[in-house]
Formats: sequence, C-alpha cells, structure tokens
Amino acid sequence: MFCTRCGTPNADEANFCRNCSTPLPKAAQPPRQTGAYGSVTEPSTVRFPNAQPAQPPMPAPAPPQPPYPGYQGYDVMQNSGPNFSYAPNAGASGRAITAMVLGILAFVSCGPLTGIPAIIVGKAEMNAIRQGQAPPAGMTIAKIGFYTGIVSTVLFALGLAFVFLAVLFGSMN
Repeated sequence: MFCTRCGTPNADEANFCRNCSTPLPKAAQPPRQTGAYGSVTEPSTVRFPNAQPAQPPMPAPAPPQPPYPGYQGYDVMQNSGPNFSYAPNAGASGRAITAMVLGILAFVSCGPLTGIPAIIVGKAEMNAIRQGQAPPAGMTIAKIGFYTGIVSTVLFALGLAFVFLAVLFGSMN
C-alpha cells in the first residue's frame, strides 16, 4: 500500500506511513458470506449461478485526425432547395438579360411580339429574385425588360388604335 500523502510504499497491514506518519486508509474487506448451512465461507469461494464474467472496459475512440496536414475541408454546394442563395457578387441571370433584350426589341421594332414575352420573363425573374432563387444583381435589368415590354405594348396598342381611328375618320369624308 502506498501513502496518499508522500507516496512511500508501506506494508499492507500498516496503520501509519513509515515515512510521514500519516494514517493509512484501511482497505475495504469484503463481507464474509455464510453458506447454505450457516457455515462461514470465504468470498473467493462464493459462486453465483447466473453471474456473468466482468467485461473489460471499451477503449476510448481515437480523436478524428485530418487526412493530411493543411487539409481545409470542402464547402458543400447546394444547387436548389429553400436554403439556396446566390453569392453576393454574382451577376445577373440569363432570364433577366433575356427580359431586357426582349423589352428593347419590342420598343424598337417588334411591338407586342417581343413585348409580351418581355413582360412575362421580367416578372418571373423579379419574383425569383424576391424569393432568393436568382441573384439580386439582376433586379434592375429584369425591371428594365418588364417596363419596356409594358411601354412598347401600350404604345403599339395606342398606335394601332390611332391608325384604326384615322382610317375610320378618313373613310367618312
């Protein structure tokens, strides 16, 4: 038995440390068992019929190690779903650019043939940007396509009405 104060080895039967005189703790004695007929038996001879042998403790798992020195891991890319968002420096999407080109073409020459698709694509892109499914950098470009599509379609309708009225009033004379 070792002293708990100074660590000196002592005899198992000793009550005090031989070096520092500290009282040594008494080892717990297992209780004596009585046999089936009242006789005293030693603890080592007592047998329990259903007792399982003691299992050794499981070793602690080793801490995880990186695969090689300097390993930084990797970012998980998510391309869809409710948590998907574009990087803040991402440019305008193709739909926003398409809406703007269709709107400009409608204003310059094609009228409602490209104006109505510009309105539809521009509105769909603005909704996608508001929901976080498209990069916010395309909002202005999508608005340009949307509003030029509306303006060109309205101007075309007004011009067509003016021509119709001119023809109608011209035929009355």
